[in-house]
Amino acid sequence: MTHGMPYPVRRFLDLSSGHLSAETWAWLDAQTTEAAVRGLGPDAQAVLAGRMRHGWFVYADAEPGETVPGDLAAVLRHARKLGCEYVLLDADAPPLADLPILHPDFAEAHESQGGTAKAEAQADRAGEAATCST
Repeated sequence: MTHGMPYPVRRFLDLSSGHLSAETWAWLDAQTTEAAVRGLGPDAQAVLAGRMRHGWFVYADAEPGETVPGDLAAVLRHARKLGCEYVLLDADAPPLADLPILHPDFAEAHESQGGTAKAEAQADRAGEAATCST
């Protein structure tokens, strides 16, 4: 996808990692070890992902495999629905009202700050938080 550019430009969704459960965080950490990245067969990565300082950068496969946790699969499908090829799951990114907050650390903060109303206000301030970045 070139978006009218003479060279390839890809889009990504900048999304709060709070939309994933603690179990999925652990699963993504296991997916991004050197052994998983370099592994073949059953030891290979189930998703194309890289570990970042405060999250993960994940390829948004249109059809996540059966081993991909349901919350991550929902995020990847949501990203594709918005036209994004990748998702940057970041602890500092604003949450989206379209997706539930699943991580307990984020859920407590989300509730104490007014829940969905707070998320919508953050999305408004972020401008295009609910759309992909290029």
